[in-house]
Amino acid sequence: MDIKFNFFQNPLKPILISSIVEQRIQNENNGFTEYDKKATFKMGVNYGKGFCYDNETPEFEAAMRPFSISNQLVTNGDYKEFIESGAVSNFEFWYSDGFKLFQEGKQGIPLYWYKEKNKWF
Repeated sequence: MDIKFNFFQNPLKPILISSIVEQRIQNENNGFTEYDKKATFKMGVNYGKGFCYDNETPEFEAAMRPFSISNQLVTNGDYKEFIESGAVSNFEFWYSDGFKLFQEGKQGIPLYWYKEKNKWF
């Protein structure tokens, strides 16, 4: 994240890896994988069980509801389509604190995204 932040702050907008080309891997398995069972699992760490960051404590039991997830990586093109569709303003895609900032006009597009001459970067 540090290198991403530093590159974003640079007015020359350097590219970290120029050989990366946005593409989606095409195969017969494109789509979503469904996880339709409810489950519980332990999440977090209790101090005294080895190294952990302070935001990883305490350990607790978490519930997981059924969900589906893409079996392909999300590309910048996918994310750009999401932003341009207006879905970024849908409260269902935000945590409550983030949506509050959005409503107050303090958050509109994701960090590291900006529009210049009608083109997204």
